[in-house]
Amino acid sequence: GVVELAFAAVVLPLSCAELTEQIGVQTAMAALNLLLLFLMMASTVAAMAAERTPAAQIGAEVAGVDLSSAGLVFSTAVFSQLFQHSVPGLMRPLPAHERRKAPLVFRTAIWSTAAFYVALGLTVSCYFGESLHASCTLNWAGFPWPGLGRDSPVARALSSAVILFPAVNTLGVFPLIAITLGNNLACYLPCLKRLPVGDRPLVGREARRRLHTMTWRLVAALPPIGLSLVISDLSMTMQLAGLFGIYVAYVTPALLQLRSRARARADGLDADVRFSWAFSGDRTAWGVLGFALVAMAVIVAQIVGKARVEGDG
Repeated sequence: GVVELAFAAVVLPLSCAELTEQIGVQTAMAALNLLLLFLMMASTVAAMAAERTPAAQIGAEVAGVDLSSAGLVFSTAVFSQLFQHSVPGLMRPLPAHERRKAPLVFRTAIWSTAAFYVALGLTVSCYFGESLHASCTLNWAGFPWPGLGRDSPVARALSSAVILFPAVNTLGVFPLIAITLGNNLACYLPCLKRLPVGDRPLVGREARRRLHTMTWRLVAALPPIGLSLVISDLSMTMQLAGLFGIYVAYVTPALLQLRSRARARADGLDADVRFSWAFSGDRTAWGVLGFALVAMAVIVAQIVGKARVEGDG
């Protein structure tokens, strides 16, 4: 519909742009995301304080453990913290002297985002309890802002900003994922670099490279937008995304490790290099692969079970 077209009009140009060309946009998106995260956590804490909800009542209203959605929680956590596949692309625009800071930056990023997820999950689950939606931002529709009420213009504006938070966040994240996948496809399938036009090749090596890369980025970006016209269930979307996230985070690295070590041994080389450590061996890779297959099986079983329940309903 109109929403999908508007979304595509923003993310497709960003997906085709280089990272150095969208530093300002990504910085603004990150600042806005942090602001909205703090707003969500602060507003729930303030609302609990204003309503003077006893701690014992909060504990009674929130279930401690619900394993029926364990697969969704795990896959969402994995997908949300994926970053290793984007490290080369994110580091490439940096000057050589700045790349030494990259390990600290990535460590800080993953620990801080994990802390945000835990803090936000605790605050919203304690305040909203069983009424918490699959997308917690929807609970801010008609939110009783302390000191502002529900229907004041400021309260409505703040609620609308929180409700739109996932869309704003996706506007910044989607191009980064499309760029990473598109660049990998461009390296693996270099056919367009030699694409002729009539009797003459495309003008200029740089023009051919840019057209080749942009084509594969569009190939990466368009299918998810098309699927959004068909799949509107957020929980199902997160489960499918998490399923592929587990493949990217666990299956692909394990297979690459096993293949590279086997190839090194076949060529008479030492499979252990200066970057190897205690968990670089074949046993670890097979263990990671087995864990990933079990996790994927659990997620698929929960997806099928949910579909059956909804079908019976």
